[in-house]
Amino acid sequence: NVIKCTFAELCNVPLGAADYMSLAKRFHTLILSDVPQMGMHNLASLKRFTHLIDVLYDTRTRLIIGASCPLENILATKNDTFKELQFSHRQLMDDLKVDMNHPTDVKASIFTGDEDLFAYSRTLSRLHEMTSKAYWDQSGPNRKGY
Repeated sequence: NVIKCTFAELCNVPLGAADYMSLAKRFHTLILSDVPQMGMHNLASLKRFTHLIDVLYDTRTRLIIGASCPLENILATKNDTFKELQFSHRQLMDDLKVDMNHPTDVKASIFTGDEDLFAYSRTLSRLHEMTSKAYWDQSGPNRKGY
């Protein structure tokens, strides 16, 4: 009931929440190795990692991470990264002729990055909670309903 995967196997390929849910239902513990620091340079993988953590957290699946940096630095989503994100959004907005100030331009809302910022913050919070004794006592082979 324990599986070991690399970050690349789960987050560098087009997998989604349903794939992660199938994994979480079958295994109560995931050992995830080779986790890099994530940011703008691997945004798609970062979003998949966020989805993976959401599913593992919701299903009370235990997670053991082998990472290239400390947990608090795993998501490089501070200062420079968000400047890069804002710059890339501005470039795309210019290409699509999106006007953030136009009240009827519904396309503009997808470029605020607020949802991404919230998701990354939630991911860090969940990762920290998943290291707690309370989480471990209620997860893995002790979880209910999976």
